[in-house]
Amino acid sequence: MKPVSPTIVRATLLLALSTLSSQALAERETGSDIGAKQEKVESPVKAWLEIQSSGEAASPQPQPLSGPAMDRVQERYLKNFSHPVPPYFEHVQPVGN
Repeated sequence: MKPVSPTIVRATLLLALSTLSSQALAERETGSDIGAKQEKVESPVKAWLEIQSSGEAASPQPQPLSGPAMDRVQERYLKNFSHPVPPYFEHVQPVGN
């Protein structure tokens, strides 16, 4: 198992701290102030997706697959083309619901 990069650790801690601070702030305030503050605070999910898409927490080391793993990936990919695509899919209602 590879060690976790310091950048990922920093990003995770930043995300946790921002979540905790926004929750504490929301608990202290009341009324319309809460709605106004929550609009300004970015959701933790959105922040994490931004970190992932920006590549900010990406490893500087390439992460190649091993030979046997890559062979299995290629085999599975090619197997997908061995079945014809049906002209339509039937929707079957589950029994008992």
